[in-house]
Amino acid sequence: MSSVLLVKNALCASARLDSLVKRCGFDRIEQSVSLSSLPQRLTGVVPDLVIIDVPSQEQDAVHILEELSQRRQLPPVLLFVRAGQTVLLPEVFCVARPMRISLLLPQIARRFPQLTESCEGLRSAAWQKSWTDKAKALLMQQKGWDEQTAHHYLEKQAMDQRIRRWQAAQNIVEAIKKEGEQQ
Repeated sequence: MSSVLLVKNALCASARLDSLVKRCGFDRIEQSVSLSSLPQRLTGVVPDLVIIDVPSQEQDAVHILEELSQRRQLPPVLLFVRAGQTVLLPEVFCVARPMRISLLLPQIARRFPQLTESCEGLRSAAWQKSWTDKAKALLMQQKGWDEQTAHHYLEKQAMDQRIRRWQAAQNIVEAIKKEGEQQ
């Protein structure tokens, strides 16, 4: 059972965080409104992931996370910050607001591979991302395109066929493989 601890205040986008937790496939959600209660909360059962979105207290979050990291009590943390801010701790993944969830899931899967094993949503996002990466690499190799051109082609194929981007990528990879086999 995967668990997540949400640390947020009334000003943050609750719907975005709830959607993120749901899309990741976490089974249990616990919530803390206060950033200052985080150290006490982590002394009991430690969650698999902590998501912090407390815009008015970003500096406090950085200080508390550094302190917890020194005590080795810090699980993986997803910290929403203002653009340009970062926290240089291996357990902390800083995400600039605003961020589309569909783009965020593969990044979380890549940053915290241990979570990918237990979370269906992250596993699916990583799998879908692998198809798009394969398709872009093949298009770049075969057609001599740069990544941006390959990406736009992939998106256009998905829109034209009214399918998801990873499905268009899968179709492209299979078509290129068939083409290679015929030659």
